[in-house]
Amino acid sequence: MANFLTKLFGSKSQRDLRELTPIMNECLAAYDKIKTLSNDELRAKTAEFKQIIRQSVETEQKQLDALKARVENEIDMDVEEKQKIYTQIEELDKKIYESTQSVLNRLLPEAFAVVKDTARRFTENEKVEVTATEYDKYLSTVKDNVNIVGDKAY
Repeated sequence: MANFLTKLFGSKSQRDLRELTPIMNECLAAYDKIKTLSNDELRAKTAEFKQIIRQSVETEQKQLDALKARVENEIDMDVEEKQKIYTQIEELDKKIYESTQSVLNRLLPEAFAVVKDTARRFTENEKVEVTATEYDKYLSTVKDNVNIVGDKAY
């Protein structure tokens, strides 16, 4: 009986592979585009991802911030009114989480390609040169392996 079901539906690993193969193919296609980017362009992808995520929840985040500020500032608010606001806050939190997860899933292939190519560059090169940012300058003060020369970080 078990053999019949395995032949009919496939084993767990076969089902997992069928589910993951399209995602893997998307990652490989994204990698072909990513590997042509310069070090600075590759680095900018992370900021781009963060901006996309922020924009996807911007409206809800503003509403959430306004509701939280209202609860904090209106000390003598009715208990039932506070309860309604907290319910709205919970709903907005859930909506923000779901929206963020959706965006992350959409960005997954490209983000994976960025990580893969970053690892490749660090493996193949003794030093990776990028334009220094303020964060690089800070890191160079606390980490021995980050060096700033002119406007470049190594």
